[in-house]
Amino acid sequence: MNRLPRWGITVIAFVISLSLWAFLFVRANPTNSQVKSGTLVVRNLASNLVVVDETGRRQTTLPVIEARIFAAQSAFTQLPAEGVTFYVDVAGFGPGEHQFPVQLEWLPEWGYFRSEISDDQQVVTLRLEEVISKVFVPVIETTGISSDTVYNRSAQLADPAIEVTVSGPQTLMNQVEGVRLRFAYNASQMGSTESVLVVPVNMQGEQVFGIEASPSQVDVVISVQPKFGIRSVVIKPNLVGVVASGYEITAVVADPATVAIQGDVQTISETVSIDTDVISVSGLRESITQTVQLELNNVSLVDTTSTSAQVRVEIAPIARDTRIRMLVPIEIRDVPEGYVFVTEPNLYVLDALVAPEALRRNTIGLVQAFVSVGEWDATQPARQVQVLLPPDIQRESLILSVNLQQIVPAPAVADDVSVGTATAIAEELDTSTPTATPVLSATSTPTVVATNTPTVVATNTPTVVATSTPSPTPTVSDG
Repeated sequence: MNRLPRWGITVIAFVISLSLWAFLFVRANPTNSQVKSGTLVVRNLASNLVVVDETGRRQTTLPVIEARIFAAQSAFTQLPAEGVTFYVDVAGFGPGEHQFPVQLEWLPEWGYFRSEISDDQQVVTLRLEEVISKVFVPVIETTGISSDTVYNRSAQLADPAIEVTVSGPQTLMNQVEGVRLRFAYNASQMGSTESVLVVPVNMQGEQVFGIEASPSQVDVVISVQPKFGIRSVVIKPNLVGVVASGYEITAVVADPATVAIQGDVQTISETVSIDTDVISVSGLRESITQTVQLELNNVSLVDTTSTSAQVRVEIAPIARDTRIRMLVPIEIRDVPEGYVFVTEPNLYVLDALVAPEALRRNTIGLVQAFVSVGEWDATQPARQVQVLLPPDIQRESLILSVNLQQIVPAPAVADDVSVGTATAIAEELDTSTPTATPVLSATSTPTVVATNTPTVVATNTPTVVATSTPSPTPTVSDG
């Protein structure tokens, strides 16, 4: 077997080495180049941050980066149709202004490459801000004419409970003071629901741009109502005063009972009745009929010739027993000579059933309540109240016992001192003068209240006298 000479082997090794060097040189220093460009992309931005421009708004457009790329021809043929991607990595950065190096995205399978980016584009400055949110209830701002000669128009939220959430960079959100729904009326609107754009505004009511709203539109209901309306309302007689004691009003009838009125829709909707001029029934015992004018307040009558109504007031004697409560002063009788007493309590609360005739004749003024002292024993001060009632009044309250309290006895007097002097001494101890005639209060369930409450009752306490014609002799009711 023939062997290559030594110099042949050396030549072959040199050729192989030269080929390898040439291959590596071409790979490390590709001679093919192309100029590529692409919009800068921000990667790994935190969810609560946003890139903003010098005005504080979201920066929606980033710079276009251009670079010359050196690579093998096969690499250029593998590039995606949209071109190469230039990006900055902001991972770990917070709010503020930062500088980031621009990087080119190049896949390993494309082979070796190098890029030349101009000096003014190798580093970019970005401002990051935190995104915050606020919640507002939208306010409707209307423009245009809301009414004409025939109709009134108004705008309300379709959902009164709706709320709008606005969010954006902190610089802008610090300016937002509310959200508005700016809506314009027009004469052709006859009631509808319209979706109105949400407008974030500052304290001066100016729109703040660069803010996102959710929802971005809110429904507004447009209501249209006639300016004038007509409705039928009842006539309400205006009675003043109280009929005579023992009588009552049984019926009040107006003729006509209703009347048609017209006026502003709002006023008409709030008017349910029309009053008449005053009709006095003070002290009346008989029915009356009067023609009175109607009181029109901000409305007018459809029939302008019918401005009055005839009112009939039916008055009749009370035909039923009436329950009343009377406060009757307790009189002290059979007082031993030289003693002065008061009772505790000093009023008797009397619940009674009064016949109609008693009210008409005022026999309630004859009601009396008293206790009898008799022989005095300080260890037994209790006494049972006795009540004098006319025949047409029935007592319904329970039996009442009161305690007698002895006042310091009057000083001893000479034998020649007259009875009038003793009486004067007693009157010095009791300067109050009880009024025995109860007064009936005017309520649906009348209550009789005494006009004075005595605290000290002397031995010469006056008896109760009715101011009206006395009724038949009263009967005594124990307890």
